[in-house]
Amino acid sequence: MVSAISRRHETCCVRHMTSTNAPAAETERADLRTALGSEHQRLHALFREVVDAFESGSREGASVRFAELERDLEAHLRMEEDEIFPRLARVDPREAQALRDEHDRIREVVTTLGVGVDLHATRASAVIDLVRMLDQHAKREDALAYRWADANLDEPARASLLARARDRLATLEARVKLAGASTP
Repeated sequence: MVSAISRRHETCCVRHMTSTNAPAAETERADLRTALGSEHQRLHALFREVVDAFESGSREGASVRFAELERDLEAHLRMEEDEIFPRLARVDPREAQALRDEHDRIREVVTTLGVGVDLHATRASAVIDLVRMLDQHAKREDALAYRWADANLDEPARASLLARARDRLATLEARVKLAGASTP
């Protein structure tokens, strides 16, 4: 079950991400910064939905939301690994590798939790611990990788990254509309 707060948060993110009130060049730059940060916000909202499902005792809801989370998180991690980390590695190889190592650890935890979800053995507290780990990781990425990407990516890389983010946002927008339509 999707909480009303989560739906409002996702709707707000989608509305914010698709608004175009600024001049085109300024919008491209602002959209990239917004897209990178909004990915973490969107994932955080999805984590909240997973925790809500666990706390409500909805095993089916938790399973569905967790599968959604796994899919969206993996797409986000791949985007960073494909678009940002290789370029960041040219100027700061240690930091790029540290972020990749964190991604590996996140995948390990998600896989372990996923097995627990399938066996109905995962508790909300374990998901909350994952959320905390991801929040710390997001802060690190926001402080270094995203700031660096915003200041240093060339236009083709910027356009590729922005296109991937917009594709995910279009998917999110469709899911938000669907969730809103199915809610009484």
